[in-house]
Amino acid sequence: TLNAQDEIGTAANNPGLELNGNSLVAHTTGAGGNIIIDGLNAGLLTLTDVDAVTGDISITSAGAMTATAVDTTTSGGITLNAAGALTATHVVALDGSVDLDAQGTLTATDVQANDSAATGAYNVTVDTTTGGMVLTAVAADNNITGTATAGDITIGAMTAGAAVSLTATAGSIDEIGVGDVGADITAGGLITLNAQDEIGTAANNPGLE
Repeated sequence: TLNAQDEIGTAANNPGLELNGNSLVAHTTGAGGNIIIDGLNAGLLTLTDVDAVTGDISITSAGAMTATAVDTTTSGGITLNAAGALTATHVVALDGSVDLDAQGTLTATDVQANDSAATGAYNVTVDTTTGGMVLTAVAADNNITGTATAGDITIGAMTAGAAVSLTATAGSIDEIGVGDVGADITAGGLITLNAQDEIGTAANNPGLE
């Protein structure tokens, strides 16, 4: 457990504070209280209750990562980068963007980039090189962008104030539920879907909503 008023790690000491462990709890309370961590353990890195009041959170792992309750509560962006699978549950940035990057299956549940002043500036970006992704309750004040280089993109629900752009380079894009008639994608602007295989499927009648 790491607690600080100011920074935990710093961008000037790239790549930040190096940790060789398998779990992390961290809090900063002051202005500019960034949390910048480089996880050296090639095993699973578990983040539980990581928050910055004012500052960015940037955490990289040398293996898979599970992140639960990662927040910026006044302002700041969140970047999580895993060299394996990434499971992100309740990752919420206020006045900041969220960037999730995995080299295995990416599962995002309750991931939000929120704007306290409705300026329309904050995005959610999700990318994985293999294994595909499952996106449930993903929301952005501005754009949602995602690319699965290998694997399918499966959608529970996502909401963007502006555009949604998803690419399944070697897979399909479909909804999670069978027979679900609720909106899978809601956007204030253009929705762009690119896939090698299906976009929606008759088996999930009526398809992708």
